[in-house]
Amino acid sequence: MAPWRDDPRRRRSGPSFGIPKEIILLTGQDVWPYTFIADDSGGGCSKVPMPAGAALEDVQTAIFTQLADLTRIFHGVEIDVEWS
Repeated sequence: MAPWRDDPRRRRSGPSFGIPKEIILLTGQDVWPYTFIADDSGGGCSKVPMPAGAALEDVQTAIFTQLADLTRIFHGVEIDVEWS
C-alpha cells in the first residue's frame, strides 16, 4: 500500500461539500463552468465539457446530473433544481 494512504491527514471523515442550494452557471468555450452554494459547507465549483453552442437545457441537465449523483452518494438525499 502506498505510504500516503496511511497518512491520517489525508483521510476524509465525510463529504467535502454540503447539500447544494443554488447553482450559478457561466458560459465558456468548450466548457461551462459553474459554482454551487451549499447549505452548510460553502459549496464548490466544477465545469461541464460541452461546446459553447450547446443547448442551455442540455448543459443544465448535465450539471444537475453531476450534483444530484454526488449529493445522493455523499448525503443520501435527492435534490431537485429550478432554473431561472
